[in-house]
Amino acid sequence: LIGEKLFPVEVNPETAIPAEIRYAERESFKGVKPGETAINLTRKDIIEQRVDKLLPNGWFDVELNSPSLQPFTFLTLVDMPGWDSGIEEHTRAIDDYLHRSLAYCVVISVDEGSLHESLKGFLKELALRDIPVILVISKCDKKPQHDVVKIKDNVYKEIRKVLGKDPISVALVASRKNEVSEFIEALGRLNGMADEAFKKSVISPL
Repeated sequence: LIGEKLFPVEVNPETAIPAEIRYAERESFKGVKPGETAINLTRKDIIEQRVDKLLPNGWFDVELNSPSLQPFTFLTLVDMPGWDSGIEEHTRAIDDYLHRSLAYCVVISVDEGSLHESLKGFLKELALRDIPVILVISKCDKKPQHDVVKIKDNVYKEIRKVLGKDPISVALVASRKNEVSEFIEALGRLNGMADEAFKKSVISPL
């Protein structure tokens, strides 16, 4: 989406740190921990995971001058740890956003092809909170198109069964070929829902 490999993807405690990403004309990177002063960071700090001071419950605050992010002025995207990694810090980081997220992107690779039982449990939690879901099928360049469509349909049905309603969007992506247009369309739809979702999730409870 942002056209570069900026955030680490290794399965280790360091990647338990979420990255809150939004558009800005001037690029900036900060590390934040609850109740503490934000720490100025560099690109190299993030790429090389120099994040000891942010563990266990900190996060990155990132502003990027990225053309792909510019249309989504109402959205802050959060790059989360991988689901079901077996690392406690990853699960805790994901759970910490439940009470303040307007939607979740559920990313399933074509290699997986279906939902893990543990992810179904998490989706039940989203259903209880009535949080919308975008389904993203990744690595779509690794299988023939008819296989990708079949996997998409199967996962879609699984999610609909757990949520009791359809995902708000479905996106087929292949990052190696920079095929992310469907994800950008999904974000556009979510961006249009932001005001309504904010009223429902924040204004009404208050």
